[in-house]
This record gives sequence, C-alpha cells and structure tokens, in this order.
Amino acid sequence: MPGSAPAARRNRRGYHHGDLRTALIAASTELVRTRGAAAFSLRAAARSVGVDVAACYRHFRDRQDVLVAIAQHGLVRLGESFVRDRGLHARAGPRATLLAFARTYLDLALREPAEFRVMFGESGGSVRDVCPRLPPAAATAYEQTEQVAADYLVTARLRLSGAALANMLWAISHGVSRLIIDGAIALTRRAARQLLERSIEGMLAGLIDPAAGAPALRELAPPSNAARGNAPRTASTAVATGRPRSPAAVRPKNQRSRARR
Repeated sequence: MPGSAPAARRNRRGYHHGDLRTALIAASTELVRTRGAAAFSLRAAARSVGVDVAACYRHFRDRQDVLVAIAQHGLVRLGESFVRDRGLHARAGPRATLLAFARTYLDLALREPAEFRVMFGESGGSVRDVCPRLPPAAATAYEQTEQVAADYLVTARLRLSGAALANMLWAISHGVSRLIIDGAIALTRRAARQLLERSIEGMLAGLIDPAAGAPALRELAPPSNAARGNAPRTASTAVATGRPRSPAAVRPKNQRSRARR
C-alpha cells in the first residue's frame, strides 16, 4: 500500500522515552478484549502499533509479561475506584462502603470481563505481585477492603480480624462475578447485584447472630424439593433436614429382612 512504509518508519521514530510501552499495553488490552488472553500475541500487538516485534522486547520479555502489565493496570484502577467509594460512602459507615466495594468489583467484571480474567489468573502472575512495574497506589483494593473491614468489626463489636473478613468478602464478590461472566448463572446486572448484596448481608448478619443470617440467605434460592415435602426420604435428605434416620433404615437390607422374619 502506498505510503505504508513511511508511516511505519514514522511510528518507529515516534515511540521513545517509554511511549512504546504505553502504546503496547493499550493495544494489547484491546486485543485481549476482542480475542481473549489465550489468542493474544506480542507480534499482533506490535503490528497494531506499527513497530517490529523486536522493538517490543526492549520493554517486555514475552507475551506473559504484557499480560501481567495489563493485570497490574487493572488492579491499580480497581484500587482507585475503591478510593472513590470510600469518599462517597464515608458518612454511611463501613458496612455501606464494603457493599459499595463489592458492587464496584462486580461492575468491573461485567464491564471488562476479559481484563478481569487476566487480573485474576489468566496473566499467569500473582495478583499480589510484590514487584509491580507501575507506580504503587496508596493502597490496593485488597488493603482497602481489609482496612474498612477492620472498621466494620469495631462498630459491630466482633472479634474477628480485618484480614479474615476481607477474605470472606473477596471470596463472595469474586465467586459471584466469575459465575456471572462465565455464564454459569444467567442474571441481569440488577439481579447480579442483588445476589451479591444479599450474599454479603447474609454473611455479615450471620457473624453477629447465626440465626439472623438465615432469612437473607434463604432468599437467594427457591425452596428445594425436600422443603416442599414431596422429596423421597434419602440419606442426603435426612442430612439436609437434620433429621436422623431410624436404626432400621441404617441397617443393611439383609439384616432388615432377617429382622422382619
């Protein structure tokens, strides 16, 4: 194509003093969105910005290195979003802030599912990378969750560590998010938020009073066959309802037949 070679040379001359790294991350992020992390290649990213693939190796060792950079960018943005949530919900208290964190987490997964997957697994790196190449945030999303969780535990007068509660909240938020974006549960955004919020509210209520958490958790699923009263009495049903089976039901069939004789 006429003029393509000069344009490529201009691109090569134009990327300097770190510009190429930024451009490659942006191009790679777009490729991950459209093709997925598995189909992403450093060569394709180089082609997108109009440079030779050899130039990419000045900034990245391989494709996995680029994916880690994408993950780090996503984690920094998530941390920044949590900072905004803390400011918006400061007056409402730590419980409201924790629920806002969970909604922000879910919204990120729904809005950018491919990047979300890279942030938490598909980059091949750890989400707790101790040597990030980006300017460190004041506090990561997890650290903020731990801090606000500790504040909540003080107000609720619960003897639990902030880290323990943060892990519970993260597990619920991540589990719901992955189930939704992977298609395991088909829900609208609003219904997904309700599922997430009720799960967290049920967990928090259960920490204070185990009986108080049960009503919130029962709303998450329709009644089972056993609850309707039309399920056969099986071993699993007995365990689920907490009703022990009779001694005769526990004995092997041959013993029960002898007993009837």
